[in-house]
Amino acid sequence: MREEAVIRQIDCNDERGCTVFVLCEGPGWGQSFGGMHLQDEAHRKMYIADLCTVFGVQIPELLIGKSCYALRCFRFGVIEGLESCDTGRRFILHDWSKQHWPEHAKDPLTRRLESLANQVRHADRLKEEALKSIETAASEYTKWSVD
Repeated sequence: MREEAVIRQIDCNDERGCTVFVLCEGPGWGQSFGGMHLQDEAHRKMYIADLCTVFGVQIPELLIGKSCYALRCFRFGVIEGLESCDTGRRFILHDWSKQHWPEHAKDPLTRRLESLANQVRHADRLKEEALKSIETAASEYTKWSVD
């Protein structure tokens, strides 16, 4: 899915520990992009430099107001990449991660399937707990009202 967007803010402060956020807005929506925890200051600087290169700017502050496309792998999913309207180049999180940490970079489909499997396991646990609660509800009930 490819949606028109504008970069409204970039937060590349080190307050959250080498993390870069880019706030994008489109017609009727807004979402941050990135938010990856980068292992050190050197990777944070590379990430910012690579993002700036894609958009044809020298410093991150010049990204603000840039038109782009937010690239999502799944409808209503996270933004996986940004495509510059000026240069036509793309910054894709998975590609960047794979370049720097190939042994840990999972593709978006794998991450989505793992997430869905975790949701199913969680739902199964909730179902088990609810079924147990049905069995014990009457014995745990304290009646306060007068009939």
